Amino acid sequence: MTPGMAAAITVTLDYGPNNYFYNNARARAAIEQAAADLSWAITSSLDAVDQNSWQLTEGTAPGQITTAEYEWIYNVSMPSLPNGSAVVPDLAADEVKFFVRPDLIAGSTLGTGASAGIGFSASYSGYSSNPYLASQFASLVDQQSALAQAEYTRGAGPIVHTLTGTSTLNFNATPYVDASHDYAVAYGPAYGTIALDVDQNNDGYADSANSLADYWHFDHTIPVARGKNDLYSVALHEMLHALGYGSSETWSNWIVSGQWTGPEAVAEHGTGVGLVDDSHLAECVKSFLAAGGGLQEAVMDPTLTVGTRKKLTRLDLAFLRDLGYATVDADFDSDGEVDGDDFGASGVGPAAGDADTNGMVDGADLAIWEGQAAAGIDSAGVAAIVPEPTGCGIFLASGWRCVRRRRGCA
Repeated sequence: MTPGMAAAITVTLDYGPNNYFYNNARARAAIEQAAADLSWAITSSLDAVDQNSWQLTEGTAPGQITTAEYEWIYNVSMPSLPNGSAVVPDLAADEVKFFVRPDLIAGSTLGTGASAGIGFSASYSGYSSNPYLASQFASLVDQQSALAQAEYTRGAGPIVHTLTGTSTLNFNATPYVDASHDYAVAYGPAYGTIALDVDQNNDGYADSANSLADYWHFDHTIPVARGKNDLYSVALHEMLHALGYGSSETWSNWIVSGQWTGPEAVAEHGTGVGLVDDSHLAECVKSFLAAGGGLQEAVMDPTLTVGTRKKLTRLDLAFLRDLGYATVDADFDSDGEVDGDDFGASGVGPAAGDADTNGMVDGADLAIWEGQAAAGIDSAGVAAIVPEPTGCGIFLASGWRCVRRRRGCA
C-alpha cells in the first residue's frame, strides 16, 4: 500500500524503554508501516485532547458556595509508564497514540489490542448547612460530565465506552448532609495498547532473538517467509481494535440479534447476515484491497494464515465508516460501485475523483481506484463465496482483542 500525500489522522507510537520491537529495526518499521497505512486510510478530523482538569463553583452568597474539581486520566496497559497505567491527556488534533509492548501471551495468540479507558479523581467542598447544596452539587456533576464528554469524544469516530457512576459529597458535620448525583461520560478514540507475543513456546519467559526471528516475519517489504507470522498484519489488526473495531459501544450497537446492521458494511458486502462474529468479521470473509487490486481476506476477520500478509480491504474501511470514521473512497460518482465510470473525474473531494481527500487528484487516487475497482467487478455479495486455501490461525476476544495462528478454512 502506498500512503497518499496527506493524512487526516496521525497514528503515533510509544514503545517505552528497552522494547524488543523498537530495538529491532525491521520489526519497528513493520509496526510503523501499519500505523502509516491507517493514517492514510482514515480521513476523519479528530479534536485535540489537551485538558484534563476543570474547577467549577456554584453559588455566591456566604455559606452557599459549592465547588467541584475533576482531574481526568486515561488508563492503558503499559508497565513502563512512570505512573503505572495513568496517562494525562495530551493529544494534538487528529492524533491517536498507541503504546506498543512485548508480552508473554499464552497459547497460540500472537497479539492483543485495546482502546484505553478513562477515569477521574474528584474533590468537592461546600457547607453542610447550605440549603442549595443538593441542587448545586447535581449541577456541578452535570457540568463536569459535559465538559469531559465534549473533550473526549473528539468529534468523530466511535463511542468507545460510556463511563457511568455516582458522585457523592459527604460531610461529617451537624447537621449531617449528603449530596449525590449520577454521571455519564462518553469518550472516543485517543489512546490504546498493542501487545505482541515474545513467548512462542509458552514457557513463561521471553524468547531469544533467534527464536523470535523464526517465529515472526519482520520485514514488511518482502513476501512473508513460509511458516512465519507476519508482524505487519498482526500490528494492523490490533491497531484497528484499539480504534474501536470490535471493542466499542458503537460496534456493539450495530449488532442486532447477531447481525451487523451498519449501512456501509452491509452495502459493501451485500448483507449483514453472518458478517460478524462478536468482535471480528466472520471467518474467511473476503473483500477487494483498498489499494493495489485483488481479493483478500479482510484484515479484521478472525484468522491469519501463517506465511501470508493482510492489507486493508474495502470491507475493513466500510466498517470503519460505520464506526464514525471517514475513509478514503474511490466511488467517485457515488453509484455504489467502483468501476470504470468513476475514473476520469477531476476536481477536489471524493465526488470529484479525490479519493484520499488531500485536495489533489493524482497517482495516489488512481491507486485507490485501481484497488477498489478490481477490474470493474463490484464486491457486494462476492466475498462470502470465494474459497481460500487451507492453512490458516484464529483471533480471540476477551476484553482485549487478539490474534493467534489459524486453523484451515475453505
